[in-house]
Amino acid sequence: MKHLSSCLILVLLLVSGCDTVRYFTADRTDKEQREQLEKDRVEYEFKSAEARYLSGEIDADTYYRILKHYNLPPTD
Repeated sequence: MKHLSSCLILVLLLVSGCDTVRYFTADRTDKEQREQLEKDRVEYEFKSAEARYLSGEIDADTYYRILKHYNLPPTD
């Protein structure tokens, strides 16, 4: 089970690398694009935290702290 969660996290990191490059190379003067990139970044942070919580990498307190930081509702 631990191997499966490690593979899942590795896939998430590889996929997020493309988003990171797109985020840093985006035109910062376009307000709509900037807002969309920020929305995408928050969604990625949520998915990343959820994957780490489900795999046991982080505890519930840390998971809820991350959700609170991004003003996201807790999922049960």
